[in-house]
Amino acid sequence: MTNLNQSNFQQLLNLEEFTLLDIGASGGVEKKWKKFESIIKIVGYEPDKMEYENLIQENISSKNIFINAALGEENIQSNLYITKKQQLSSLFKPDPIVVNKYVDPGRFDITDEITVNLTTVDESLELANITSIDFLKVDTQGSELNILKGSINTLRNIAGIEIEVEFNPIYQNQPIFSEIDTFIRGFGFELMDFEPAYYLRKENDKNYPSAGQIMFANAIYFPNDLYLQNRIDAKFLKKIIFISIIYKKYDYTMYLLTTFSELLTDETVNNIYQYLDSMKSPSTYLRRFINILKSITKNA
Repeated sequence: MTNLNQSNFQQLLNLEEFTLLDIGASGGVEKKWKKFESIIKIVGYEPDKMEYENLIQENISSKNIFINAALGEENIQSNLYITKKQQLSSLFKPDPIVVNKYVDPGRFDITDEITVNLTTVDESLELANITSIDFLKVDTQGSELNILKGSINTLRNIAGIEIEVEFNPIYQNQPIFSEIDTFIRGFGFELMDFEPAYYLRKENDKNYPSAGQIMFANAIYFPNDLYLQNRIDAKFLKKIIFISIIYKKYDYTMYLLTTFSELLTDETVNNIYQYLDSMKSPSTYLRRFINILKSITKNA
């Protein structure tokens, strides 16, 4: 059961429907989720009309729903700034003082400016009669916090979050990580990981090998202990285990199994343990053996 895919995961967890809310769906489903497209339902939001039409055209599942709408904290009109690189388009203007310090600032050039009507996540889902969301992914180039503030009811019922956060403001007046992190923690989530991205300064014209400066990251949040104790049942537990395996947080998977195993059948628990055992590559055992040898040598 080493290669995790649709068929063996159904066997692993007997997972019922899982709904991914993808806000800022430009570019399609991320690779980590794509292999499960046949067993998950995707609700995607994309404000750019052309990119929305691409999503509709490339959609392979009748279960999926894509909505051409811009989201925010309240129902108001706003400007959407379309940039040369479409995925960088935002409700916030790129800050030229910031982007001009780094390689390829032209990708942030504004090619069009359109007026859009904002709505909230909670209101839009209600109008679409979508009653259950399991995982929230937000990537909207600066407007993430405003979207979260319009998602209060949704945040109270989900099992995990992936959200883009900036550490340095690429867009004018955008909220940064510290503000977003504080808001999310207020709903019972804790930071699990970063998937960071770095920018190189344009002065590096000699192409010296450089790590660059961290600018933004996808921040991954899982439920904290108190959230789990108040919310957990077998159905919810399976969904969190699903998420923890997708993000390869196997220690968290083990924590869930150890703490809440009574909510699952023995067969399901054994299946998950077998899968985790299959993740132990020979290199893992080799590293453990070397560490044991070092310990013996040190204490000799």
